Amino acid sequence: MRPKTSGGCWDPEVHLANHKIVIRQIGRSPLASLLLDAVAVTGNIFTVRAETLEDEKFLLGVINSSLAAFYWRIMFVDFKDSFPQVTIFSLNQLPIRKKNQKNDNLIKKVKQSVDAMLALHRAQAAAQSPHEKDALAKQITATDRQIDALVYQLYALTPKKSPSSKAPQPNHEPDDFPIPKLPLLFLFLRITAHSRPSLTFHDEAKFWLTPKITLAVNLGLKPAELKTVRTHSLQHEYQIKAAWKKHFG
Repeated sequence: MRPKTSGGCWDPEVHLANHKIVIRQIGRSPLASLLLDAVAVTGNIFTVRAETLEDEKFLLGVINSSLAAFYWRIMFVDFKDSFPQVTIFSLNQLPIRKKNQKNDNLIKKVKQSVDAMLALHRAQAAAQSPHEKDALAKQITATDRQIDALVYQLYALTPKKSPSSKAPQPNHEPDDFPIPKLPLLFLFLRITAHSRPSLTFHDEAKFWLTPKITLAVNLGLKPAELKTVRTHSLQHEYQIKAAWKKHFG
């Protein structure tokens, strides 16, 4: 029975679906997996369903990619040191490529690589010897990098070459991800409850600074506040970009 104070989806066809993506709610970026059993999930886990299992495999590859983590870091990260949250609103904002004649082959390759990754994880869980586990871990890392490369191609981006030749681990944090070369600068703004007591911890906004100053995300700021921020950004555009360049190089 659904409690009166509960929100979200309580449709048993969704909760008991034979396949679905599950995403951890707590984290600096989404961490997703594919559930292939009719098991209901509750608590700090979101459920994502697509029309087909194959579509869910594609989504899984994109959500877990380094590019998605980079996008998340600049668009939605809440800068909390404890219990950073992944929200439904932010998940809905992820730009997922739709299938067409030009990208059909790339999407198929992402799905195939995700299939390989799932099989490798199953094999690693069943492995007995340390040597076998280590060999499978190396294959998982290589497949992870392969999926990253495919997703970069899908979005027509090129990852910046890392100064280190060491391959990233499959469970690496967003700060370890290669950064794609995007011709964009970003401004993050948070107005605290001290400056306006009626605000919640979600009240914030982010603006693109290039190619022109435009609103990207608004979570709770009033129109007048957004106008003030944009005006100040235009007035101090040069200083902001200079500080960005000095910090990031």
